[in-house]
Amino acid sequence: MQEVQDAGHAETGSPVVDITGLDVFYGRLQALTDISLKIYPGEMLGILGPNGSGKTALLHSIMGLIPSASGSIRLWGKDLSSYSSKKKARVAALLPQTTETPFPFPVSDVVLMGRYPFLKLWQGHSNKDIKAAQQAMEKTGVAHLSERPFRQLSGGERQSVLLARSFAQGSRLLLAP
Repeated sequence: MQEVQDAGHAETGSPVVDITGLDVFYGRLQALTDISLKIYPGEMLGILGPNGSGKTALLHSIMGLIPSASGSIRLWGKDLSSYSSKKKARVAALLPQTTETPFPFPVSDVVLMGRYPFLKLWQGHSNKDIKAAQQAMEKTGVAHLSERPFRQLSGGERQSVLLARSFAQGSRLLLAP
């Protein structure tokens, strides 16, 4: 069993992420074998390894984007399967490595997409959503790009905008491959 531990951690609360005995496959290729991991509130964890070693597979499993063959994943004390997609997005955000948009969305719209988990069917963005997006753009230094088409940004600018979108989402857990 592979277990990641922080030897200096005083376990004072419930873990944000609690993984036990996780196995993940891509078809017949096993990407993760018997992974156990706990992450507590306030902790920052880095996962290092060579390309193809399963780092992104682990993050995608935590978000439920790829199924696990065995083991359990709990977020904030609840089994991952008990979360709807929207509820999961309210508690955890995955910062993508790359994103392409087929449409010329302005940066402000891309950041506002982070507010989707809080919208009801056919509901438009509220002033609270717009304010959250604006604050996230200011926090990440991309407010001056708000009207530029996302597709025309440099790679670094795109990553900053995607980080702003994650901040606008307001999730308590940020996963970044």
